[in-house]
Amino acid sequence: MKPMPCFDTVAKYYDEAFGTAADLGDVEMYKSFARRFGGPVLEIGCGTGRVLKPIADMGIEIDGIDVSEAMISILKSKIADISPMPNICLGDMRRIELTKRYRLVTIPFRTLQHMITIEDKLQALAAAKNHLLDDGHLIFDVAFPNYESLASGFGEETLSAEWRAETKSDKFGRMFFRREGYCQKDQVMIGSLIFRLLDGDNVLNEEIQPLQMHFFSFPEIEALCNSARLEIEEFYGSYDLKPFEENSTQMVFVVKASR
Repeated sequence: MKPMPCFDTVAKYYDEAFGTAADLGDVEMYKSFARRFGGPVLEIGCGTGRVLKPIADMGIEIDGIDVSEAMISILKSKIADISPMPNICLGDMRRIELTKRYRLVTIPFRTLQHMITIEDKLQALAAAKNHLLDDGHLIFDVAFPNYESLASGFGEETLSAEWRAETKSDKFGRMFFRREGYCQKDQVMIGSLIFRLLDGDNVLNEEIQPLQMHFFSFPEIEALCNSARLEIEEFYGSYDLKPFEENSTQMVFVVKASR
């Protein structure tokens, strides 16, 4: 089993790059599911708490697990005053061994796509399932791929986010994505996230996070769920829970353990 990719580099910039992105509606979606199903909730891949903290602020009991110690450190500083205090654990999503069981387990924002091999995917789904109460639900989302774009534009940098690095300063940060390859057989995109701190046109600092992500088809998710003895109850094509269409960009799954 290969080690999980660690996103300690991303942790430094995650809240600025992703926290205010206008096109991310997943927080409201997961809040609505938390209201619907109730706690306790376990978030797998909780990161810096972009999704976890808003749910905790609703008074819903929620815990989290993530592979990045740096992200967990940032999250813990945000939730220090929340009661009940979420239990935040450092760990691999394929090998979760908590004593607690949950009414809702979530794997938000494409975290499952970091599972590259079939074994990785099945272990991650099994670990999530093993932490469900008998009437519990697992909810996760993945991107619906545009295969034409995945296999093109290699070497190009795409600006993904921009933010002011300091108040009353001309310094600002930018996040770029660079696609570097695509393995069609395994449906794995290979690329890098590039974080640059700039002062005007001058690059003050640059850090790079290598990235590999698997892109799922619906039949693959269906087969994986069947193998993991999970039943798909609901399926959507967007974070605002619209029906799936051929031009959808997301796939959202609500599943439960098969009887």
